[in-house]
Amino acid sequence: MGDNDFKIVTEYGRERKVNFNQLLVYLFSEGMNNSLEVSDNIRRYDADFDMSIHEINDLLNQLVEEQFLKFEPRKKELHKHYSYNPVKILNYARSVSAAKKTNEFISLGKLELAVTHKCPFNCTYCSKKEYNPSEQLSLEEKKKVIYEAYELGAQTIALTGGEPLHDEVAEETFELIGYASDLGYKRKVLLTSGYHIDKYFQSIVNSHLDEVQVSYNMSCKFYEDRVRNQYIEKNIKQISGLMDYGIRLGICSVLTNESIGFIDEIIKFCLENKLYSVYFYPVMPVGDAKNIWNEIKLDVSDLKNALALIKERREELKQRLYISAPQSFLQDEKPLQICEGGMYMLYVTESGDTAACACSAASGFNVRDYSLSWIWKESRYFDGYRIVKSVNSLCQNCDDYSLCINSCVCRENLAARNFKFSSGKCALITENLKINEIGSVME
Repeated sequence: MGDNDFKIVTEYGRERKVNFNQLLVYLFSEGMNNSLEVSDNIRRYDADFDMSIHEINDLLNQLVEEQFLKFEPRKKELHKHYSYNPVKILNYARSVSAAKKTNEFISLGKLELAVTHKCPFNCTYCSKKEYNPSEQLSLEEKKKVIYEAYELGAQTIALTGGEPLHDEVAEETFELIGYASDLGYKRKVLLTSGYHIDKYFQSIVNSHLDEVQVSYNMSCKFYEDRVRNQYIEKNIKQISGLMDYGIRLGICSVLTNESIGFIDEIIKFCLENKLYSVYFYPVMPVGDAKNIWNEIKLDVSDLKNALALIKERREELKQRLYISAPQSFLQDEKPLQICEGGMYMLYVTESGDTAACACSAASGFNVRDYSLSWIWKESRYFDGYRIVKSVNSLCQNCDDYSLCINSCVCRENLAARNFKFSSGKCALITENLKINEIGSVME
């Protein structure tokens, strides 16, 4: 391999060309700023690695200075996240290089797999509402997806739905968790409404799950949301018993224009029940939510205040509760220029359709027709999500843009079609912008 064959791209659009040895340092540093430790870590994988300790140290300093890496004093982590498996990524890169004489590859960090579209609840903002799937993947087909994602470097798997604990699929869900654990996934997550945790409590405990995230946001404007939230409140004591067995338990809280006023109350609920984490997600115009968008959409000024509160509580409670939100809503400097979907994660529906995330339009490539490796590596759809996103001319001078729904490729498309947050200054409409195939604005 020649000089500068590879390119590192961050979520803020920073780019740096590197050679293979430099790429190894970046992938295997794993937060270590000790050059000798980094060298030992790499040589366990590649005995031919030939950078000196001095060269490694210089490169680490450069990567820190250019904000590609960040080193902090080692401390006990409340919430350990795993991004990708560097050995799997590089083995994949080498196989691709040998077959196609190219050194390009994209690392997969997280697979989100929908087990079913069925759910006993009918939440207003669910992406699955009005969804009519074609023939669902078999158990073996789902296992194949999990295996291929792991071979692409994924360290995290999240099983979702619908409701993955629905009676029709619960046993399959547990078998898939066990399969992912046997393969070597480091983080196995169940995304659930909380339904039937009591019924399947022992199966969950025995399943090798690392984490359960339950939907809860205190909304009561709509009957469907009120029923789900009351179910959680009624059963939280039994649900929280999972933590006695070492399973991290957290809340996924969708922020609507109603629930955004309950942030402190939701955090208090988590603290009172000694939960592990809470994730705040802004409501998105997906599924049936499009039909009630004007009733649930967020106001930019409310969102600014809410994010300031979330950041304040995150720092204040960092030793007691892990508090987070999507990168595009907790950025410290500027909006993301690359979507996590396509750069880090992949979403697969229960019928095998693929997308960058649950909020994105489908790619048009089904895992029955194409290998997951080809979809992830070769498809034009995911290439589109990996383009460093330029701010369009209407948004670049807007004070609200850093907090705007338009700050990712997928949401910009929706905003241009008038599914946007409330802001008196927004002029982004379809009539004065062209939208490409995946939803990115073209000047």
